[in-house]
Amino acid sequence: MRHPRAGTIAELLLLLSLPALFAPAPLAAQSKPPSRYDARQVFDPLFMAERGTQYRSADGSPGPGYWQNRADYAIDARLDDQAHAIEGHVVITYTNESPDSLRFLWLQLDQNLTRADSRGSVTS
Repeated sequence: MRHPRAGTIAELLLLLSLPALFAPAPLAAQSKPPSRYDARQVFDPLFMAERGTQYRSADGSPGPGYWQNRADYAIDARLDDQAHAIEGHVVITYTNESPDSLRFLWLQLDQNLTRADSRGSVTS
């Protein structure tokens, strides 16, 4: 005599196996070639044979003579939304920590960068 739930269990097993029948099989053309990367070479003592400079060590971290310039900004601006205008005043205090003197400073002011006809939108 057959168990009353035998058909139900068989039907359940059949339903559970259906997704496996329709799952895509991995294609040989999609397999990646073996990597030639050797992680041990990166950490080889000879990988960074240069000792760096007084400003930067060989791994890029700051050296004993590292310096960094500084710029502080004080901006006072007013927006006139009726006239579609901005008026303002800025004071920039630039501190040169470099051992060299600076012959000039470059200040770049980009206006209207979000407009479609902006000159700034054509730079790369």
